[in-house]
Amino acid sequence: MDYKLTVHYYLRTDKINVKELSPIYLRITLNGKRIDISTSQCTIPENWNKYSERVKGNKEDVRILNNYLDELLVKVNKHFNSLVNSGNYFDVNDLKNRLTGKSIVRKTLLQVFDENNTEIADICGIEKNLTCHIARHTFATTVTLTNGVPIKTVSKMLGHKNLQTTQIYSKVIDKKIAEDMGALKKKMTG
Repeated sequence: MDYKLTVHYYLRTDKINVKELSPIYLRITLNGKRIDISTSQCTIPENWNKYSERVKGNKEDVRILNNYLDELLVKVNKHFNSLVNSGNYFDVNDLKNRLTGKSIVRKTLLQVFDENNTEIADICGIEKNLTCHIARHTFATTVTLTNGVPIKTVSKMLGHKNLQTTQIYSKVIDKKIAEDMGALKKKMTG
């Protein structure tokens, strides 16, 4: 797949802090999808050159800041090339995660989680492959909702952004209740 990458710095003049400094942001656009990342650096708006996308001046602090911005661009290109060379599909969020280090942490956590699930399955004699998805589903339905934990609380614990995502789990429980009641009705009538 061909990837089209553009990278720009810009000043967020709408977020001027108490010291009258504006934060510098990095905008990464990959195949038309863009994402903005704070560089954690700030400057006086009058000192920002929007054409060179750097701070104007020759003072030591300005040179250090501009060098930091240069190094960040090198880092973006390094991670971009690494993702391209992997041969796997990726998007702008994957590039951002690589840049911020989130993908490495998440991958490590998921590996540990999967290893623990495999060990638990072995100990309990479960032949099914216990995945993160199954663990979250079991936690949401069997552990929390069936034991009376409010759905809003479950939603927060699962990290869902809206309640509708969590309501899928409650539908599973409603279906199970209907099945169980049907089985009970059969036993009582026949």
